[in-house]
Amino acid sequence: LDRAERIVLHCLYAIAVAAQTPKILKSIAKIAQGIKPWIVLLRLAINNLIPATCISLRVLLQHPQLRQQFIGFGGLRILFAFVVAETGGSRCEALRTIEACLANSDAVESLLKPLINAPAIVVSFIASMSTEEETQIAALDTIAQMARDENTLAIMSDLDVIEGLARILSVAYSEALKISVVRAIAACSYFGENAEYLGRANCVPMLTAIFRTSTSRARGESDIGAIQLRNAAVRALYGISRLPANVTRIWEADICDELTAMAESTDEQVQEAAAGVITNIRLLERQAACVKYT
Repeated sequence: LDRAERIVLHCLYAIAVAAQTPKILKSIAKIAQGIKPWIVLLRLAINNLIPATCISLRVLLQHPQLRQQFIGFGGLRILFAFVVAETGGSRCEALRTIEACLANSDAVESLLKPLINAPAIVVSFIASMSTEEETQIAALDTIAQMARDENTLAIMSDLDVIEGLARILSVAYSEALKISVVRAIAACSYFGENAEYLGRANCVPMLTAIFRTSTSRARGESDIGAIQLRNAAVRALYGISRLPANVTRIWEADICDELTAMAESTDEQVQEAAAGVITNIRLLERQAACVKYT
């Protein structure tokens, strides 16, 4: 780094910290140049500055006006170009920034529609187990956000995203990787035959085991990682429980008591997911009883 680059680097990190204060973030949004300096930095593609630029951008993208400017200037397209061309930290930070932009937007479909190659680019990072874990986690989190658009999810499904998710689930050892892959499974499970494939790939017992162990660890409400993993697991179980064969295997895992406790969660999505799994189990039990007595 030369002197000028070091100054810019320190400024970017300082902004990333300061902009977490709502008042300062609003002040930045009111500046005439807005997000333009960050777009310029991205276009310059100075390798040493890309990670810091992305880190500060993720904070700024929380503001609707700055996010709209970023999208309007083609920021997402530039980031996807980095994801393809760069390696290591720059690629990972670019993926994280894409995920942050999508997560803060209610119009994921309109953001992704012009980016024709985006699904193939992101899915490629979970197709090979040789990808670094941090990049895999960033790609999985991005997939979970992209799956909010059904058309994009359909494309990713055709690109074998579910096969990649099932493979990662079977070998994931770190808590961070487990959380991300289970979240991605939850986001993708409801489409087409994805739940059926996940069942055939033996994901049901893996997910029920993750749910049981994380629930046990999360009882003290102090283990944030366990709580995140438990919440992701119950949503994934709900997604795959739309298929009767999967419901049977969930029932066999004997986790109804844990699910019932989760149905009282203050998180509405988690509450709905737990209640949904229980409902599907009860429906299957009633159907079995009807068959037995006919």
